[in-house]
Amino acid sequence: MTAERFDAIVLGAGMPGSASAAQLTLRGLRVALVDRRAPGDETSFGNAGYIDTAAFLPTTMPRDLPTLLARLRGDTPHVHVQFTMLPFLMGWFLRYWRESSPERILAAAARLAPLASHATQAHLDLAAEAGVPHLIGANGLLRCYRTREGFDGGAGDRDLLRRYGIEVGELDGAGIAGLESALRPTLRFATFMPNTRHTSDPGALTKAYAALVSRGGGRLVAADATLLAREASGWRLETQTGPISAPHVVVALGPWAKDLLARFGISVPIAVKRGYHMHYALSGNATITRPVNDVEGGFGLNPMAMGVRLTTGAEFADRDAPPTTTQLEACERLAREIAPIDRRLDATPWKGARPNTPDSAPIIGPAPGQPGMWLAVGHGHWGMGLGAVTGRLVADLVTGAAPFIDPGPLGISRFS
Repeated sequence: MTAERFDAIVLGAGMPGSASAAQLTLRGLRVALVDRRAPGDETSFGNAGYIDTAAFLPTTMPRDLPTLLARLRGDTPHVHVQFTMLPFLMGWFLRYWRESSPERILAAAARLAPLASHATQAHLDLAAEAGVPHLIGANGLLRCYRTREGFDGGAGDRDLLRRYGIEVGELDGAGIAGLESALRPTLRFATFMPNTRHTSDPGALTKAYAALVSRGGGRLVAADATLLAREASGWRLETQTGPISAPHVVVALGPWAKDLLARFGISVPIAVKRGYHMHYALSGNATITRPVNDVEGGFGLNPMAMGVRLTTGAEFADRDAPPTTTQLEACERLAREIAPIDRRLDATPWKGARPNTPDSAPIIGPAPGQPGMWLAVGHGHWGMGLGAVTGRLVADLVTGAAPFIDPGPLGISRFS
């Protein structure tokens, strides 16, 4: 059967993929955006919604043994490890340990900061183009601490943020209450980042970007991305409505990218950090108007269209294993100490899988040995915030335009 021809196929309709497809469409390309589900219905649906030029601080492994052991034991809900996965994760953990040294943290920030510096504006531009600027709020972010020790331990992060021009305020309990009166005095100190943006509906924002593809003459296509095949003129994919082909393919499959790329001889150092969320009502007339991160508790409370969303830290487990309740239940208990949490609004917790590289930066650029294939994978905790600007960089690379930043440091060759 003759394949329907496109200029580019984008595999994966999460935020990085939908934004890449939208940006390519705005450059005049006819794009097929492919996913097995509707846009924004997988990992991009369930995140905390941060959109931030500060999205360059790497998530790191504790280097001091007592803290590391406490995390592994589950003394706090920052991390939950299914220990049957350790043999499969050991190589990645060793890389993660290496990238968590002080000098490598500085290198990781330098690698990602040029891209992150354009993150907010890229989202604002794309949201305006999609007609959904109301989905992005501008109330800033509170990173709160229960103890002086915890707050002092974050001084290095604050210094690094300021080094890159991020506005960072420091608050005591009274300052926290002045911004969020519903929060309890359990939270004694905070870092306030007034320029952090936040989307109240990550799934809807992703869908709005994906809709630009259809408006521009492309198509949203339901298909199994693992059926991708090379052909003489580029790439071919069998779909539910017949084959499609294009000279370019963008792989933005999140936690499923590793499986596909292995078929083409490409190894990507990606591990899955699963995460959970639950929506809650607050008691009485209480409100939370901006994202609140309980740093020592290991969770976030984020105002969403569906209620206050509690998002958990990292669970190292098989990507497709059944969900567990350990981490969310621990976070819920701690959340009740800092906010007037009332009842759950969801029938069951949501579970997603974040695709993480050891240095916390995505892999963006050409796929080695596969002409016409481009990578936009491994966004970890920054898939929502860096999605729009990733799309802009992908569009530069695919169309041959001069990239607005040097893409070299984000390429896969850094792991060679």
